[in-house]
Amino acid sequence: MQVSLGAGPGAPGGRRLVLGEPFAFSAPTRRVNWARLRRMDLGRIAAETDVRALMAAVDDLAFGSLEGESPVHLSEPSLLRLARAQQMALQVLLHETDQLRGRAAQEELDLGRAERYLREMDLARAAAGAGGAGLGPAVDEALRALTEADAAALTQELAGPVR
Repeated sequence: MQVSLGAGPGAPGGRRLVLGEPFAFSAPTRRVNWARLRRMDLGRIAAETDVRALMAAVDDLAFGSLEGESPVHLSEPSLLRLARAQQMALQVLLHETDQLRGRAAQEELDLGRAERYLREMDLARAAAGAGGAGLGPAVDEALRALTEADAAALTQELAGPVR
């Protein structure tokens, strides 16, 4: 399944984002905004974990070209600042990747629990129908009325509190 999101500040490089599209590296396409980079207080950003402030410069960090830059901008302090900002952005990316993997693993567990529960309910319903013990028409009707939204809510309930 592919979902297309419009270009904008949330899309890498301001380009159109298509979920499910394979990753491809892009060549640097813009000049680094050195003034913005100099104004960034990286110590404060790190101390306060101000990811929003760091991400304001992410396009410069990811797509900024150093070719043709003035030697003033390519001084050691400027390059060290650029490298530190890139390290911090990579740390955010690694953290978010770990968080997404953890959520996906938890959702798989929840889905497995919900599927097992539904199989058990189907078996109980089938046994009740065959053996005459009967779960009752109300339970049968409730099982038939189970929608995807109900299954998702059941999955949440079975999962318990998210940590």
